[in-house]
Amino acid sequence: MKVVISGLGLIATVFAGIGLVVNYQQGQERLITDRFAKAVEQLGSQDIDVRLGGIYSLERIAKDSPKDHWTVMEVLTAYVRNKSSLPKAWEDTPPKKRKPLPAVTTDVQSALKVIERRKVKNDPEYRYPNLSHSNLSHADLDVYNLHGFNLNGTSLSGANLLFANLYDANLYGADLNGAKGITSEQIRQALNWQDAHYDSAFRKELRLPPGKP
Repeated sequence: MKVVISGLGLIATVFAGIGLVVNYQQGQERLITDRFAKAVEQLGSQDIDVRLGGIYSLERIAKDSPKDHWTVMEVLTAYVRNKSSLPKAWEDTPPKKRKPLPAVTTDVQSALKVIERRKVKNDPEYRYPNLSHSNLSHADLDVYNLHGFNLNGTSLSGANLLFANLYDANLYGADLNGAKGITSEQIRQALNWQDAHYDSAFRKELRLPPGKP
Protein backbone atom coordinates (compact mmCIF):
# COMPACT_ATOMS: atom_id res chain seq x y z
CA MET A 1 0.00 0.00 0.00
CA LYS A 2 2.83 2.39 0.89
CA VAL A 3 4.44 1.67 -2.48
CA VAL A 4 1.16 2.43 -4.27
CA ILE A 5 0.67 5.66 -2.34
CA SER A 6 4.27 6.63 -3.00
CA GLY A 7 3.79 5.91 -6.70
CA LEU A 8 0.61 7.95 -6.83
CA GLY A 9 2.40 10.80 -5.09
CA LEU A 10 5.19 10.68 -7.66
CA ILE A 11 2.68 10.71 -10.54
CA ALA A 12 0.87 13.66 -8.98
CA THR A 13 4.17 15.50 -8.63
CA VAL A 14 5.04 14.82 -12.28
CA PHE A 15 1.65 16.05 -13.50
CA ALA A 16 1.93 19.12 -11.30
CA GLY A 17 5.34 19.82 -12.81
CA ILE A 18 3.97 19.41 -16.32
CA GLY A 19 1.13 21.76 -15.44
CA LEU A 20 3.59 24.39 -14.26
CA VAL A 21 5.61 24.08 -17.47
CA VAL A 22 2.49 24.37 -19.63
CA ASN A 23 1.29 27.40 -17.67
CA TYR A 24 4.72 29.01 -18.02
CA GLN A 25 4.80 28.37 -21.77
CA GLN A 26 1.31 29.75 -22.20
CA GLY A 27 2.27 32.81 -20.18
CA GLN A 28 5.35 33.35 -22.34
CA GLU A 29 3.30 33.01 -25.53
CA ARG A 30 0.78 35.57 -24.27
CA LEU A 31 3.66 37.90 -23.40
CA ILE A 32 5.15 37.53 -26.90
CA THR A 33 1.74 38.15 -28.46
CA ASP A 34 1.27 41.32 -26.41
CA ARG A 35 4.77 42.55 -27.28
CA PHE A 36 4.19 41.81 -30.95
CA ALA A 37 0.88 43.67 -31.03
CA LYS A 38 2.41 46.70 -29.31
CA ALA A 39 5.42 46.75 -31.65
CA VAL A 40 3.22 46.58 -34.76
CA GLU A 41 1.10 49.40 -33.37
CA GLN A 42 4.25 51.47 -32.88
CA LEU A 43 5.12 51.09 -36.57
CA GLY A 44 2.05 53.15 -37.42
CA SER A 45 3.04 56.09 -35.22
CA GLN A 46 3.69 59.54 -36.66
CA ASP A 47 6.68 59.86 -34.31
CA ILE A 48 9.82 58.38 -35.88
CA ASP A 49 11.30 57.56 -32.47
CA VAL A 50 8.25 55.46 -31.66
CA ARG A 51 8.51 53.69 -35.03
CA LEU A 52 12.18 52.96 -34.39
CA GLY A 53 11.23 51.53 -31.01
CA GLY A 54 8.74 49.24 -32.73
CA ILE A 55 11.35 48.06 -35.23
CA TYR A 56 13.86 47.15 -32.52
CA SER A 57 11.15 45.55 -30.37
CA LEU A 58 10.31 43.28 -33.29
CA GLU A 59 13.98 42.38 -33.64
CA ARG A 60 14.07 41.37 -29.98
CA ILE A 61 10.92 39.25 -30.42
CA ALA A 62 12.51 37.44 -33.38
CA LYS A 63 15.51 36.62 -31.19
CA ASP A 64 13.46 35.59 -28.15
CA SER A 65 10.94 33.49 -30.10
CA PRO A 66 12.44 31.62 -33.07
CA LYS A 67 9.01 30.34 -34.11
CA ASP A 68 7.91 33.95 -34.63
CA HIS A 69 11.13 34.87 -36.46
CA TRP A 70 9.77 34.73 -40.00
CA THR A 71 6.52 36.47 -39.09
CA VAL A 72 8.60 39.36 -37.76
CA MET A 73 10.67 39.46 -40.96
CA GLU A 74 7.53 39.51 -43.08
CA VAL A 75 6.18 42.42 -41.04
CA LEU A 76 9.43 44.35 -41.43
CA THR A 77 9.74 43.71 -45.18
CA ALA A 78 6.11 44.75 -45.63
CA TYR A 79 6.88 47.89 -43.63
CA VAL A 80 9.75 48.75 -45.99
CA ARG A 81 7.65 48.08 -49.10
CA ASN A 82 4.79 50.18 -47.76
CA LYS A 83 6.80 53.00 -46.21
CA SER A 84 9.18 53.27 -49.14
CA SER A 85 7.03 52.20 -52.06
CA LEU A 86 7.81 53.33 -55.58
CA PRO A 87 5.43 55.84 -57.18
CA LYS A 88 3.54 54.16 -60.01
CA ALA A 89 4.29 57.10 -62.31
CA TRP A 90 8.00 56.56 -61.68
CA GLU A 91 7.79 52.85 -62.45
CA ASP A 92 5.88 53.58 -65.66
CA THR A 93 8.51 56.08 -66.82
CA PRO A 94 11.36 54.86 -69.06
CA PRO A 95 14.61 54.62 -67.04
CA LYS A 96 16.30 57.41 -68.99
CA LYS A 97 13.54 59.85 -68.08
CA ARG A 98 13.05 58.95 -64.43
CA LYS A 99 13.51 61.71 -61.88
CA PRO A 100 15.73 61.10 -58.83
CA LEU A 101 13.95 59.56 -55.87
CA PRO A 102 14.36 60.70 -52.26
CA ALA A 103 16.82 58.77 -50.13
CA VAL A 104 15.49 56.15 -47.73
CA THR A 105 14.34 57.46 -44.37
CA THR A 106 16.03 56.64 -41.07
CA ASP A 107 13.34 54.18 -40.01
CA VAL A 108 13.46 52.31 -43.33
CA GLN A 109 17.26 52.11 -43.14
CA SER A 110 16.93 50.73 -39.59
CA ALA A 111 14.38 48.13 -40.71
CA LEU A 112 16.74 47.09 -43.52
CA LYS A 113 19.54 46.62 -41.00
CA VAL A 114 17.38 44.48 -38.72
CA ILE A 115 16.33 42.32 -41.68
CA GLU A 116 19.93 41.95 -42.83
CA ARG A 117 21.33 40.93 -39.44
CA ARG A 118 18.56 38.43 -38.68
CA LYS A 119 19.44 34.84 -37.77
CA VAL A 120 19.29 33.33 -41.25
CA LYS A 121 19.24 29.81 -39.78
CA ASN A 122 15.72 30.56 -38.49
CA ASP A 123 14.41 31.39 -41.98
CA PRO A 124 12.04 28.79 -43.49
CA GLU A 125 13.69 26.77 -46.23
CA TYR A 126 13.66 28.51 -49.62
CA ARG A 127 12.08 31.66 -48.19
CA TYR A 128 13.85 35.00 -48.63
CA PRO A 129 13.05 38.61 -47.74
CA ASN A 130 10.81 40.36 -50.26
CA LEU A 131 11.77 43.99 -50.90
CA SER A 132 10.41 44.13 -54.43
CA HIS A 133 9.25 47.44 -55.92
CA SER A 134 10.72 49.40 -53.01
CA ASN A 135 12.57 52.69 -53.09
CA LEU A 136 15.97 51.89 -51.60
CA SER A 137 17.67 54.82 -53.30
CA HIS A 138 20.86 55.89 -51.53
CA ALA A 139 20.40 53.17 -48.91
CA ASP A 140 23.55 52.11 -47.08
CA LEU A 141 23.82 48.41 -47.92
CA ASP A 142 27.57 48.19 -47.39
CA VAL A 143 28.58 44.56 -46.65
CA TYR A 144 24.90 43.55 -46.44
CA ASN A 145 24.04 39.90 -46.97
CA LEU A 146 21.32 40.16 -49.62
CA HIS A 147 21.50 36.49 -50.56
CA GLY A 148 18.23 35.46 -52.18
CA PHE A 149 16.49 38.80 -51.58
CA ASN A 150 13.65 39.63 -53.94
CA LEU A 151 14.69 43.00 -55.38
CA ASN A 152 12.44 42.76 -58.42
CA GLY A 153 11.74 46.27 -59.71
CA THR A 154 13.46 47.87 -56.72
CA SER A 155 15.28 51.19 -57.01
CA LEU A 156 18.86 50.86 -55.81
CA SER A 157 19.98 54.04 -57.52
CA GLY A 158 22.77 55.68 -55.57
CA ALA A 159 22.74 52.87 -52.99
CA ASN A 160 26.02 51.82 -51.39
CA LEU A 161 26.49 48.16 -52.32
CA LEU A 162 30.18 47.88 -51.50
CA PHE A 163 30.97 44.22 -50.71
CA ALA A 164 27.25 43.39 -50.55
CA ASN A 165 26.41 39.73 -51.15
CA LEU A 166 24.00 39.59 -54.10
CA TYR A 167 24.17 35.84 -54.62
CA ASP A 168 20.82 34.62 -56.01
CA ALA A 169 19.18 38.00 -55.35
CA ASN A 170 16.47 38.69 -57.93
CA LEU A 171 17.42 41.87 -59.81
CA TYR A 172 14.79 41.68 -62.54
CA GLY A 173 13.86 45.25 -63.45
CA ALA A 174 15.89 46.70 -60.56
CA ASP A 175 17.32 50.19 -61.10
CA LEU A 176 21.03 50.33 -60.24
CA ASN A 177 21.84 53.57 -62.02
CA GLY A 178 24.49 55.32 -59.94
CA ALA A 179 24.79 52.49 -57.41
CA LYS A 180 28.08 52.74 -55.52
CA GLY A 181 30.72 50.11 -54.89
CA ILE A 182 29.26 47.47 -57.20
CA THR A 183 31.42 45.23 -59.35
CA SER A 184 30.60 43.07 -62.33
CA GLU A 185 31.52 40.00 -60.26
CA GLN A 186 28.93 40.92 -57.63
CA ILE A 187 26.19 41.53 -60.17
CA ARG A 188 26.77 38.30 -62.06
CA GLN A 189 26.10 36.31 -58.88
CA ALA A 190 22.53 37.62 -58.86
CA LEU A 191 19.52 36.27 -60.73
CA ASN A 192 18.16 38.14 -63.75
CA TRP A 193 21.01 40.65 -63.58
CA GLN A 194 20.85 41.07 -67.36
CA ASP A 195 17.34 42.51 -66.97
CA ALA A 196 18.27 45.23 -64.47
CA HIS A 197 18.94 48.88 -65.34
CA TYR A 198 22.51 50.24 -65.20
CA ASP A 199 24.27 53.35 -66.39
CA SER A 200 25.99 53.13 -69.77
CA ALA A 201 29.51 52.69 -68.40
CA PHE A 202 28.53 49.80 -66.15
CA ARG A 203 26.51 48.12 -68.91
CA LYS A 204 29.69 48.18 -70.96
CA GLU A 205 31.63 46.65 -68.06
CA LEU A 206 29.01 43.91 -67.87
CA ARG A 207 29.31 43.44 -71.62
CA LEU A 208 25.64 44.13 -72.09
CA PRO A 209 24.46 45.67 -75.35
CA PRO A 210 23.47 49.35 -75.31
CA GLY A 211 19.87 49.73 -74.33
CA LYS A 212 17.92 50.45 -71.20
CA PRO A 213 20.35 52.19 -68.82
